Amino acid sequence: MHYISSMFEPFADESLTLPRPRVLVLGASTRAGVFSVLRAGFEPYAIDQFADADLRALTAVEPVESLSITTKSTENPVLSAIQKYSDIPILYAGGMENQPQLLEHLERGHLIWGADRASIEQVRQPKQLADGLAHVRQRVLPVQLGNDPPPRDGTWLVKPIASAGGRGIAVWDESAPLHKSDGKHYFQKRVEGQVYSALFIAEKTPGDVRFVGLTRQLVGCPELHAGQFAWSGIIGPAFLPVEAEFLIRRWGNILKWKFGLSGLYGIDFIVDEAGDPWLIEVNPRMTGSVEILELACGMQLLADHVACYDSNAASFAREFAAPPPPPQDDRLGRAILYAPYRLKSRIPLPQPVVWNTAPPVADIPEPGSVIEAGQPVCSVYAWGADVDDVTAKLFTAARQVEQYLEPVADSH
Repeated sequence: MHYISSMFEPFADESLTLPRPRVLVLGASTRAGVFSVLRAGFEPYAIDQFADADLRALTAVEPVESLSITTKSTENPVLSAIQKYSDIPILYAGGMENQPQLLEHLERGHLIWGADRASIEQVRQPKQLADGLAHVRQRVLPVQLGNDPPPRDGTWLVKPIASAGGRGIAVWDESAPLHKSDGKHYFQKRVEGQVYSALFIAEKTPGDVRFVGLTRQLVGCPELHAGQFAWSGIIGPAFLPVEAEFLIRRWGNILKWKFGLSGLYGIDFIVDEAGDPWLIEVNPRMTGSVEILELACGMQLLADHVACYDSNAASFAREFAAPPPPPQDDRLGRAILYAPYRLKSRIPLPQPVVWNTAPPVADIPEPGSVIEAGQPVCSVYAWGADVDDVTAKLFTAARQVEQYLEPVADSH
């Protein structure tokens, strides 16, 4: 496998005399966020459920099995890990939007570079989000609560309220387990089409929201051994007709002035056969689009995000951030390779680990790690002229990585 081994120029000499702002990246998987933090010139730390080898190579990582806490928790691994970094700001990565108790705990004693808990909880309640959008005359996909199931005719999806990466989503038909009609799930009308993401940045003060850009999602790719609705990757930048983009920009503004979101946040939406966008869900934090748009478009989005909360830290980033590398082609893609069965990883760690451009492979497990069937193995990246070109290259890269994966006998 070919690895990029070149690094970019170090920070300007002047920055070496100044303390680099520190930040704790907290989430289920923080590698992409940590790399953005490095590109902004900050000093990152991470609390992460995977603690992959390439993340460990560049920063101090506190591995935790879960981000969940209970209201009665006094001793909890994630709280103990956070306490070690009690004096530095926290940046939310994926999965944090599904941890209301942890969000509440953090707001009581930590500086957060991100949306507040009340705003996050509002947009992560599907019925509340749909009703709020409908109230301002936005067309929304019908949503029903878990205790009010629709007919099991295949025209609805059943989803976990605490969803992440497409896990746990199923078609609501006669094959779906009945236990999914409960308080932990909800139902959303099914639409066929292409899934996209939009990225926004919103100041906490009054004013319009900045529309950053669009990315196209890969979902349920069998070439990556992904489940039917599993998030399989992302390609950007993407473009849509003016009418569709205008509606998406309006959604971004509504999420600020009606629900109070700030900083970086994203939405996932699907474009049907008629070209109409339908909002699927809101991700009130850094999303996978941040890394792709930063690298593909030469942006420094983290500095703009931090400016919503800390002007001094943002000023540092704007002066001393690593210069963006030139794009290698029109589009950049990232794909998630999943384990088709229980396997052991022997993926080598590149030397040095690249953070200022798209690495060929990232989220690399520690050598000898066992990955269970259905779990993500790693990410692969590829540049290309268009979506089809990038997609084909991503699938080829996934095949190359598979030579470093060994089947392991089932533990049962």
